[in-house]
Amino acid sequence: MMDAGHISIRALLIFIDVYETQNFSVVARREGISASQVSRVIHQLEDALGQQLFYRNTRAIMPTESGHLFVRYARAMAGNMEDARRELDERAREPSGTLRINGPVFFGQRHIAPGLPGLLARYPRLSIELTLTDDFIDPHRDAADVIFRIGALTDSSFHARVFGQQFYHLAASPGSLLKHGAPAGTVGLSG
Repeated sequence: MMDAGHISIRALLIFIDVYETQNFSVVARREGISASQVSRVIHQLEDALGQQLFYRNTRAIMPTESGHLFVRYARAMAGNMEDARRELDERAREPSGTLRINGPVFFGQRHIAPGLPGLLARYPRLSIELTLTDDFIDPHRDAADVIFRIGALTDSSFHARVFGQQFYHLAASPGSLLKHGAPAGTVGLSG
């Protein structure tokens, strides 16, 4: 038994089909269920609404005034659901909305920012919020969809992918090497 707050979309679609065909058997064949199941759905819908939606006899099914009224709302609800499904399908095919990206300053300037025009050209319904900071941000607290960080992953609940490798080089001027000598390792280095 359903109540008015728990009417399923399927029940609405079956009701609309019965309203349009005025035939339980035709709807049953379309839905791949028995005519008695269609009748049961309509009966449960009528119980939930507290209204008789169809006059029934052995030869015909005809909508009542309540049925005529309710079909307008049922069609609107089914249409809204179809519009929502279509819009969600479109969003799944093409990214849209705001993508919040966070990354370190130098890395972002050198590697992230140059790729954004191409991304926006490919997905025109996408907008980008790029925040570049070398400060640690908490992804659970700070709003960011994609975070670039250099180093080891510190929280195993995050989903991470290696974007690339960064190599560091130590350089010294010839004058510094003459004055201090070449260090044997990082231990001999100081400010």
